[in-house]
Amino acid sequence: MGQGDGGVGAPVPDRAESAPPQTEVPQTEAPQTEVPQTEAPSAQTLPAQTVPARPLERRSERVGPTRLSGAWTAAVGAIVLVVAMLIFILQNGREVPINFVSAHGHLPLGVALLFAAVIGALIVVVCGAARILQLRRVAKRRTRAAAAVPGLGSSTRRKS
Repeated sequence: MGQGDGGVGAPVPDRAESAPPQTEVPQTEAPQTEVPQTEAPSAQTLPAQTVPARPLERRSERVGPTRLSGAWTAAVGAIVLVVAMLIFILQNGREVPINFVSAHGHLPLGVALLFAAVIGALIVVVCGAARILQLRRVAKRRTRAAAAVPGLGSSTRRKS
């Protein structure tokens, strides 16, 4: 094969000959391909100085989360949880035998599982409350011990 052969026997056109048709086709389609370039460039392509900054007044006017917003979020979460539990209970209405120590009976499966979850939550609450009381007692003892030491009492105690 010669230098001008295309592998099949056809001559390979020079790049100068093929360049004008290739550049003419994009020129006729230029408005379509250049539309993103005429729009505002993205923040990634802009230098840091040209990205508009937020006004300082807006930043200082921002209010952090409040107790009421926390209560609202908790209420919405509780409603979603209650709806999910109701759907679960209604879909699992088949009666199942329940045996606990000497008590025997029949309950819908969803209600039995709800009772089990409530009992588990109560166990967690009782254990958590006991631990909190234990930590409060230890903290109170340390505060009293620090107040009894003459040099440490005033520096470690909070002033009320």
